[in-house]
Amino acid sequence: MSDRAESLPPMPCLACVLLASLIALAQPPAAVEAEMRDQFGEPVSVATLRGQQTVVMVVTARRLRTVKPWEREIQQRYEGLSTVLVADVPSEPPAEYARVAAKLAQRVPEGIRVLIDMDRAWALELELDTSAPNLLLLDRDGAVVASVAGRWTPELADSLFAAIDRLREAP
Repeated sequence: MSDRAESLPPMPCLACVLLASLIALAQPPAAVEAEMRDQFGEPVSVATLRGQQTVVMVVTARRLRTVKPWEREIQQRYEGLSTVLVADVPSEPPAEYARVAAKLAQRVPEGIRVLIDMDRAWALELELDTSAPNLLLLDRDGAVVASVAGRWTPELADSLFAAIDRLREAP
């Protein structure tokens, strides 16, 4: 053998490369860690929900009312399950936090907190189409373990509820 052939690093086996790729793909995405303010100006981060199973509902601010059937159904079915609403604020036309917060404070029922995503962090990081509700189920570690997208339908609800049931039964 020549000296040159001996100095080359060993090539990884194809099976090892494929296995490493599959393991990376199998890891659920983490929730967005960006700190946002709610409609009352209070800073909130999803990191504060660690240790809880949570449903995060992300939708454009203009269609926030489309999550109402989802929220009502989740609250009736799963007492104590944490839910978080995130209002995605499109970059066009430009909007100011104060104006968005004032509108939400007027329109959202008292006691419901809405995180205002001025940077579109959720939509961009998780590649969400926020023209319809996106419901993301987070485990206690903050990983997204299931998601559904769309307005409430019995079929989508069954899909989300099955995922919630599996997560709640897991150790």
